[in-house]
Amino acid sequence: MLDDQSRMTLQNARVLFVCEGSCERIIIETLLAADRLVIDESATIRDTITDRPTTNCRAAKTIQDVFLGLDYEQPVAIVRILDSRKEQFRLSYPYSETVPVFNCYTRPEIEMLAIIKEDELSKYNRRAKNKTKPSEFCKKTLGMGRIKNEPSPVCVVGC
Repeated sequence: MLDDQSRMTLQNARVLFVCEGSCERIIIETLLAADRLVIDESATIRDTITDRPTTNCRAAKTIQDVFLGLDYEQPVAIVRILDSRKEQFRLSYPYSETVPVFNCYTRPEIEMLAIIKEDELSKYNRRAKNKTKPSEFCKKTLGMGRIKNEPSPVCVVGC
Protein backbone atom coordinates (compact mmCIF):
# COMPACT_ATOMS: atom_id res chain seq x y z
CA MET A 1 0.00 0.00 0.00
CA LEU A 2 1.27 3.47 -0.86
CA ASP A 3 1.40 6.21 1.70
CA ASP A 4 0.04 9.62 0.68
CA GLN A 5 3.47 11.14 0.01
CA SER A 6 4.54 8.24 -2.23
CA ARG A 7 1.23 8.39 -4.11
CA MET A 8 1.68 12.12 -4.75
CA THR A 9 5.29 11.62 -5.82
CA LEU A 10 4.24 9.03 -8.39
CA GLN A 11 1.22 10.98 -9.62
CA ASN A 12 3.36 14.06 -10.24
CA ALA A 13 6.25 12.31 -11.97
CA ARG A 14 7.20 10.62 -15.19
CA VAL A 15 7.48 6.97 -14.14
CA LEU A 16 9.87 4.35 -15.44
CA PHE A 17 8.57 0.83 -14.78
CA VAL A 18 11.45 -1.65 -14.54
CA CYS A 19 10.13 -5.21 -14.70
CA GLU A 20 12.14 -8.29 -13.81
CA GLY A 21 10.52 -10.62 -16.31
CA SER A 22 7.97 -11.02 -19.08
CA CYS A 23 5.06 -11.88 -16.82
CA GLU A 24 5.67 -8.82 -14.67
CA ARG A 25 5.78 -6.67 -17.82
CA ILE A 26 2.52 -8.07 -19.13
CA ILE A 27 0.79 -7.61 -15.78
CA ILE A 28 1.94 -3.98 -15.39
CA GLU A 29 1.07 -3.15 -19.01
CA THR A 30 -2.37 -4.75 -18.60
CA LEU A 31 -3.01 -2.75 -15.41
CA LEU A 32 -1.83 0.46 -17.08
CA ALA A 33 -4.04 -0.10 -20.13
CA ALA A 34 -7.02 -0.77 -17.86
CA ASP A 35 -6.26 2.39 -15.85
CA ARG A 36 -5.97 0.34 -12.64
CA LEU A 37 -2.83 2.00 -11.24
CA VAL A 38 -2.29 5.38 -9.58
CA ILE A 39 -0.08 6.24 -12.56
CA ASP A 40 -1.61 7.10 -15.91
CA GLU A 41 -0.03 5.32 -18.88
CA SER A 42 0.66 8.70 -20.51
CA ALA A 43 2.97 9.54 -17.57
CA THR A 44 5.22 6.52 -18.15
CA ILE A 45 8.65 6.70 -19.67
CA ARG A 46 8.51 4.42 -22.68
CA ASP A 47 11.27 2.00 -23.58
CA THR A 48 13.09 3.62 -26.49
CA ILE A 49 13.61 0.33 -28.33
CA THR A 50 10.25 -1.41 -27.83
CA ASP A 51 8.05 1.69 -27.33
CA ARG A 52 6.44 -0.09 -24.39
CA PRO A 53 5.50 1.61 -21.09
CA THR A 54 7.85 -0.79 -19.26
CA THR A 55 11.44 -1.88 -19.62
CA ASN A 56 13.24 -5.05 -18.67
CA CYS A 57 16.54 -3.18 -18.40
CA ARG A 58 17.50 -3.66 -14.73
CA ALA A 59 21.06 -2.34 -14.37
CA ALA A 60 21.22 1.05 -12.64
CA LYS A 61 24.07 2.26 -14.87
CA THR A 62 22.21 1.37 -18.07
CA ILE A 63 18.99 2.97 -16.79
CA GLN A 64 20.93 6.15 -16.05
CA ASP A 65 22.55 6.14 -19.49
CA VAL A 66 19.43 5.28 -21.48
CA PHE A 67 16.57 6.91 -19.57
CA LEU A 68 17.67 9.44 -16.98
CA GLY A 69 19.81 11.74 -19.11
CA LEU A 70 16.79 13.09 -20.97
CA ASP A 71 14.72 16.17 -20.11
CA TYR A 72 11.22 15.13 -19.06
CA GLU A 73 9.91 18.53 -17.82
CA GLN A 74 8.67 16.70 -14.71
CA PRO A 75 10.40 14.86 -11.91
CA VAL A 76 11.23 11.21 -12.64
CA ALA A 77 10.50 8.20 -10.43
CA ILE A 78 11.43 4.56 -10.92
CA VAL A 79 9.13 1.67 -9.99
CA ARG A 80 10.87 -1.71 -9.95
CA ILE A 81 8.77 -4.89 -10.09
CA LEU A 82 10.83 -7.87 -8.93
CA ASP A 83 10.76 -10.94 -6.71
CA SER A 84 14.22 -10.80 -5.16
CA ARG A 85 14.98 -8.54 -2.22
CA LYS A 86 18.67 -9.32 -2.67
CA GLU A 87 19.09 -7.56 -6.01
CA GLN A 88 21.19 -4.42 -5.60
CA PHE A 89 20.14 -1.22 -7.37
CA ARG A 90 22.07 1.97 -6.70
CA LEU A 91 21.85 5.06 -8.82
CA SER A 92 24.91 7.27 -8.83
CA TYR A 93 24.95 10.96 -7.96
CA PRO A 94 23.02 13.15 -8.85
CA TYR A 95 20.28 10.62 -9.66
CA SER A 96 20.55 9.02 -6.23
CA GLU A 97 19.52 12.38 -4.74
CA THR A 98 16.77 13.30 -7.19
CA VAL A 99 15.12 10.12 -8.51
CA PRO A 100 13.01 8.17 -6.01
CA VAL A 101 13.04 4.40 -6.47
CA PHE A 102 10.04 2.30 -5.41
CA ASN A 103 10.59 -1.45 -5.13
CA CYS A 104 7.50 -3.64 -5.54
CA TYR A 105 8.18 -7.25 -4.65
CA THR A 106 5.99 -9.96 -6.11
CA ARG A 107 5.19 -12.42 -3.39
CA PRO A 108 4.67 -15.15 -4.13
CA GLU A 109 6.65 -15.40 -7.34
CA ILE A 110 4.64 -14.89 -10.52
CA GLU A 111 5.16 -18.59 -11.32
CA MET A 112 3.20 -19.45 -8.18
CA LEU A 113 0.19 -17.79 -9.78
CA ALA A 114 0.51 -20.23 -12.69
CA ILE A 115 0.64 -23.15 -10.25
CA ILE A 116 -2.48 -21.86 -8.49
CA LYS A 117 -4.24 -21.16 -11.82
CA GLU A 118 -3.57 -24.74 -12.93
CA ASP A 119 -5.01 -26.01 -9.61
CA GLU A 120 -1.70 -27.69 -8.72
CA LEU A 121 -0.86 -25.88 -5.49
CA SER A 122 -1.45 -28.91 -3.26
CA LYS A 123 0.76 -31.02 -5.55
CA TYR A 124 3.48 -28.36 -5.45
CA ASN A 125 3.25 -28.15 -1.66
CA ARG A 126 3.37 -31.94 -1.23
CA ARG A 127 6.17 -32.81 -3.63
CA ALA A 128 8.23 -29.80 -4.45
CA LYS A 129 8.10 -27.16 -1.75
CA ASN A 130 11.56 -26.24 -0.48
CA LYS A 131 13.11 -28.55 -3.06
CA THR A 132 12.05 -27.06 -6.37
CA LYS A 133 11.72 -23.48 -7.52
CA PRO A 134 8.23 -22.59 -8.76
CA SER A 135 9.63 -22.00 -12.27
CA GLU A 136 11.18 -25.49 -12.29
CA PHE A 137 7.90 -27.02 -11.11
CA CYS A 138 6.07 -25.20 -13.92
CA LYS A 139 8.63 -26.45 -16.41
CA LYS A 140 8.86 -30.10 -15.29
CA THR A 141 5.40 -30.83 -13.93
CA LEU A 142 3.12 -28.46 -15.82
CA GLY A 143 4.97 -28.48 -19.14
CA MET A 144 5.38 -24.70 -19.06
CA GLY A 145 9.01 -24.58 -20.13
CA ARG A 146 8.79 -21.04 -21.46
CA ILE A 147 6.91 -19.48 -18.55
CA LYS A 148 9.66 -16.89 -18.07
CA ASN A 149 9.69 -15.96 -21.76
CA GLU A 150 7.31 -13.67 -23.58
CA PRO A 151 4.75 -14.24 -24.83
CA SER A 152 3.71 -16.75 -22.24
CA PRO A 153 0.17 -18.09 -22.64
CA VAL A 154 -0.10 -18.39 -18.85
CA CYS A 155 0.74 -14.73 -18.41
CA VAL A 156 -1.62 -13.60 -21.12
CA VAL A 157 -4.46 -15.80 -19.94
CA GLY A 158 -3.72 -15.21 -16.28
CA CYS A 159 -3.76 -11.42 -16.44
